[in-house]
This record gives sequence, structure tokens and C-alpha cells, in this order.
Amino acid sequence: MRLARALSLLVLCAAPAWAESASDALDEYIARPQPSYGWKVRATETIGPVAVARLELTSQVWQGIAWKHRLNLLIPKAAEGERARPEHALLVITGSGGERQHMQVASAVAAQLGVPVAILHDVPNQPLFREVTPNGKGLREDALIAYTFQKFAETGRADWPLLLPMARAAVAAMDALGEFSAQAKPWEFGRLSKFVTCGGSKRGWTTWLSACVDPRVVGIAPIVYDNLNIPEQIALHFATWGHPSPSIHDYTERGLIPLLRSPRGQQLLRIVDPYAYRERLTVPKMAMIGTNDTYWPLEAIHLYRGGLPGELYCHYVPNTGHGVGPSIVQAIVGFFDAVTGRIPSLPRARLDVFPQRGARIRLLSGAEQVEHVRLWASHVAGKDFTKSRWVRVEAERSEDGWRAALPDPCRADEGRVAFIGELEVDASNGAPFTVHTPVQVWELGAD
Repeated sequence: MRLARALSLLVLCAAPAWAESASDALDEYIARPQPSYGWKVRATETIGPVAVARLELTSQVWQGIAWKHRLNLLIPKAAEGERARPEHALLVITGSGGERQHMQVASAVAAQLGVPVAILHDVPNQPLFREVTPNGKGLREDALIAYTFQKFAETGRADWPLLLPMARAAVAAMDALGEFSAQAKPWEFGRLSKFVTCGGSKRGWTTWLSACVDPRVVGIAPIVYDNLNIPEQIALHFATWGHPSPSIHDYTERGLIPLLRSPRGQQLLRIVDPYAYRERLTVPKMAMIGTNDTYWPLEAIHLYRGGLPGELYCHYVPNTGHGVGPSIVQAIVGFFDAVTGRIPSLPRARLDVFPQRGARIRLLSGAEQVEHVRLWASHVAGKDFTKSRWVRVEAERSEDGWRAALPDPCRADEGRVAFIGELEVDASNGAPFTVHTPVQVWELGAD
């Protein structure tokens, strides 16, 4: 049994040469004056111990379209008054769905954290470009992003990729929240000037970029966007499945995968791939990943984590795909606590796997915080873990760390096995959350 190194070599050989420097297009777009920018208070209310300000934000005009957003700020009573005056807030970037579920979760998080939580909706504005769809319903989500990439390829206009206005929306939200909080009476909770951002899927992509363009971002928790270093990620798709994932069909159907090898495609990557701005990603980062996500192979994180400066933590959700479960909420609470100094820095660990014998998880820092340690393991006959079943094994404390036995399926002679170490710690609200070691994938039957 050996770590899957040959795959990495195949990826490196198959991927086009990486453009070393980022484009100026994103920075220039963010810095471009937006006379349409503005916000107004739609309503204020109270939900239990949390005061709510509902704002209407206009972030920009893009391609002749005014982008409007619902921006809700939830302020717990603990954050009010002269003694509290927090600088930090959690900014949740979300899409065009309903508000009720987001408000319920955000209200609970705000009450638990005792700090403001903001929800930026309608990123991106959608549907758009109804005239290009046969049914007139317009384009949404990946189909919308792919269309704008194609328009960039056709025109060379650097303001076409949709990730630019999506990132601009996050910046505008921070502007509006800072301005509102500085004048929000009667709450008097202080001006918000530091943000931990999070969002899922396309909003996870936006979350990565938010840290690249705005120094007010002091931490990021991108959810199910495990796709930095896009050229090598695409090569990993072919090495794992023999073709791009069906989940990215909106991009393949427009011929965007071959485009990435062209000069115009390289220009696109220098604009939208967060890895192009990796030297800026110095803030603490927590990648939130579903182990069975169909958008990218399980090992995707290894194609970028070594190139990122600063701390990168992992929170895996075993046996889930692109729609991760509620465990991420408490993990975000814990991550926010660590970023803002409310608890010590998150623990770090090393996972060592011994074929046919077991695994050892050694705590490299923060051992005093760790309550429980576990091993997650999965076995597949081929290379695809999207339909695999993950098994949890409790680890026991030993003289040289924590030890866990390998479950029976992972003692097979063929196929692949994957392992993740899990550390359980407590957040400031006393509730536990988990931090994980980066996944390890081993080939069985290999020397």
C-alpha cells in the first residue's frame, strides 16, 4: 500500500503551464467607481435576543444590469452597548433562495457568538440573459458563470467573468455594513471593520476571492469549493474518472475545458482562479468539504494547499456530497472564535497510516484543546470515492499520540483507501466542533 503519488505526476504532466502572475482585471474592477452603489434600510425587527436590520443594497451596475441584494444584519443583545462595540462580524454570502432558513440559522449563530452576523443574498443576481435561453427563463448558477466565461473568450473583455461582480458584491456588502454600523442607532454596537466570510459552492469561490481583494477580510471559510489551481484540477478529473465530472457539464458543454489551454483561457484563469492570487491568501482559512462531492475528486485539496501561505484548516463532512450538513455551522462558529482570538488557535495534527496495522494521529499543537480523536476511513474498488461509505473509528490515547485500528474494508488487497483524522474541540459557546487532517489516499497492492 502506498500514497497515490503516480496520480500527482500524471496531473503535472497533463496540466497546461500555470500563468505565474494574476491579472489586474479583478483589482481594476473592484476599484472601479460605482456611482450606482448605495443602500437603504428596508425594515428593523427583533427575533428573540437578536435585533435585525434588513437592508437593500445596490452593489454595482454590471453589463448594464443593476445588481440589488438583500443584506440582513443580525445583532445579538450581547453586542450592544459601549462595553461591547465589536469590530468583527461574520459575513455569509448566499444566493437567490428564500430568507427564512438562513435567518433562523444566522439568528442562532449570532446569539451563540454574541457578535453580529450578516447575510448577503442574491450573489449572483439571477436569472440573467433571458434572451439567450430558448425558454426565456434566463441563466442561473454554473450555466450563468459558464456563459460569461464564453463571452470573455469571444470578446476579450476582462469585465465579463461573473466572478468579478460576485466579488464586488461582497466588497459592497462590507462597505454598507461598515457605514450602517457607524450610524445605527439605538443599537450603538460600533463600526464593523473586520469580517470572516463564508459561502457555499459558487459563493465559496467568491469567499476565496474576497480575501484576495479586501484587507477587511480576516478569515475565510469557503464551503464546497475545493477547486483552486484549476488547470491541475481538470487534469485530476481525467486521471480519476477519465473525463470531466458530469457536475461541471455547464462548462464542458460550452467547450471551456479546451479553452483553458489557449492564451485566452490562461488569461481567464489569471482573473478567476483564486490560486493566481495565492500570495495574498495569508488569512486563516478553513476549507469545508463533503467527502463524496461529485464536483471534484477527493484529493483535490493537495493540488493547492502546499502553495498557500498562512494557516489552512480542513473540516470534512463524511458521507455527504455538494450539499453538506448542519455540522458546518458549529465548525464556522469555532473557526470564527479562533480567528478573533476568543479561543486559542485551532489544533494541528499529523496522520500516519501503517498498512494492515492501524493509524496514529499525533497532535502537533493545541493538544490541551482536544477532547476526542477519531479516524474516518473508506475503501473503493477503483478511484472514485463519490459513492463510497465512510466508517468512523474512535481513537485511543497512547504514549505517542492517538491510535486507531483500521476498519476491515480498509484491509483489502486491491483498490484504494482514504483516511481522515478528526479532532474534536469546544467553541466559545461550549459546543463541540471538529477539525480534520487533510485526506490521505492510498493505493492497495502497490509496492
